[in-house]
Amino acid sequence: MNQRIKHISTILTAIVLIATVLSSCDYMKTKEENMSQRQILVEVGDSALYLDEVLARIPVGIAADDSIAMFSSIVDSWIENLLLTEVATESAIDLERIDRLTANYRKQLIMSEFRKSGKKETSKRVTDEKIRDYYSVNGDQMILEQPLIKGIYLKVSDKASNIEELEHLMSHPTKENVDRLEKDGFPEALQYEYFTDKWVAWESISSQIPYRFFDADAFLESTKDFTTSYNGSTYMLHISEYMPTGEKIPYDFARDEIRDILTREESAAYDKRVLESFYKRALKEGKLKMVGYDALTHQMKQ
Repeated sequence: MNQRIKHISTILTAIVLIATVLSSCDYMKTKEENMSQRQILVEVGDSALYLDEVLARIPVGIAADDSIAMFSSIVDSWIENLLLTEVATESAIDLERIDRLTANYRKQLIMSEFRKSGKKETSKRVTDEKIRDYYSVNGDQMILEQPLIKGIYLKVSDKASNIEELEHLMSHPTKENVDRLEKDGFPEALQYEYFTDKWVAWESISSQIPYRFFDADAFLESTKDFTTSYNGSTYMLHISEYMPTGEKIPYDFARDEIRDILTREESAAYDKRVLESFYKRALKEGKLKMVGYDALTHQMKQ
């Protein structure tokens, strides 16, 4: 362990010396000469990192400070990779499993790039008609796990001069009163949400109000207007409609969820089509040989 500490200390000293070289004003003039000398920067076990290998990875023309930072980062990364591998080997860590995970992550990134190119195609396939068809077939199984509400939410400072007026307008949300609320309340409002025309999840509103509601359904069944104050702010909520837990999710609220479900299904189908095209091209070019297993049909060959 003392030898390793001594070795790492030597490595860090070398990095500092190289950073100093990079910061000198005549570095660019001698870069080509240094590259040809194959100067060893650091060694870890039987592996060595050369100066020209690091310099080749630094773009020409970037600022001196950026060059130094990138140089250090490249050297650090090289050292860390080898030391981590060495430590992992000594600690009996499953490197093969890590390699498999890395390969899987790489495949996911590649497929993600292909999905970007096919995103427009996927979105076109998820039409409103398909969403309605899905809801008509599966809607009865789509049950609310929390209440939904329609209404108005307003947060103002306790110092607002017209809190009582705002409370009155909130509790009587006629068109005229809503217009007055938005005119008189906006200058005072810290938060304002008008959602009498659409269902929203109870939690999305209640999470903004510093009050413990306990049984949400019981509260909503018995309350139309609610006001509370905390830490210098007053919170007002008017509930025009509510739908209790356990009810069938209404189509307008389920639509986005269904769209996500169908989009994921279409994405999975797109992934399958892309992979099949890869397989077919590789088969045609002779890069892929299916000897005992057909990767297209996922069947063993006779």
